Amino acid sequence: MRFAADVKADGDGVEIKGLELRAPGMTQLRLSGRLGATSTGAQFVGSTRLEANDPRALVAWLTERSDEQLVSAGSLRLGGDLTVGSDAITIDRFKLDLDRMTVAGRLSYSWARDERPARLEAVLSAPEIDFDRVHAVAKAVLGETTFDWPREGALSLKIARALVAGIEAKQAEIEMRSDANGFEIARLAIADFGGATLAAKGRIDAKAQSPHGAVTLDVDARALDGIVALVEKIAPEAGGQLRRSAARLTPLTLRAAVSLDPAAAGSAAARSRSTAAPARSASRCKATQPARATRSSSTISPRSRPPR
Repeated sequence: MRFAADVKADGDGVEIKGLELRAPGMTQLRLSGRLGATSTGAQFVGSTRLEANDPRALVAWLTERSDEQLVSAGSLRLGGDLTVGSDAITIDRFKLDLDRMTVAGRLSYSWARDERPARLEAVLSAPEIDFDRVHAVAKAVLGETTFDWPREGALSLKIARALVAGIEAKQAEIEMRSDANGFEIARLAIADFGGATLAAKGRIDAKAQSPHGAVTLDVDARALDGIVALVEKIAPEAGGQLRRSAARLTPLTLRAAVSLDPAAAGSAAARSRSTAAPARSASRCKATQPARATRSSSTISPRSRPPR
């Protein structure tokens, strides 16, 4: 490992004209910027670039263990304009090149503090991204740095092809946010998620004592492979039940609208409506239920296909 730095200190802080670190894996880290003090503590503002021709060797050095499954054998390029403070880290003009993946955009994470929860803001676009690899690289680079699960934030994603926990999604566009005022899905659209087309939008307002709002969901599925695999990872027992029923449910078209309005509980203003039917079946099943005071839900079971 080699280290070199050109720094200059003055009354306002430290100017880092150039900092260079060479590490295993033919890795080179460059950093420049200014370290100063703010009302909330120390803050660094500058730019950084990380290049590694052998990411596996870099990860093995950082984690003190060898695991070739963490990242691919391709090169790693990571860079952006960096702002790091005592309560947040932001990367503008973020760009990641790893193997065949190219991700660009902006990332910002704020740690939980006092009564404020952790917050994540991300605006990312990519022709192809494997979130499992990205998570592995980030975990290795950040080491033991702890991150609270964000309960507030904003997410904007445009991805041509993505892999999440081994599940493939094509043409995904997501625009959503969450804060103390509630949760909003401005747009969630996936052209192909393991054989299913998904779309959702809506808003749940949490400012009042009891939450209220509405969410709509559209599903057109010739197969439920992706949805089943995702449910199995979140709730294995429910996923197993869904897998056993998947062949009887598809092809499937589902339209669901869930309204949440505690003030109108028991009236027509607070209802959950869903329509589901096998694409090849003439049968159609519709269910409409009054919402309870604090929640609205529905369960839909399409009928079996009529015998041919």
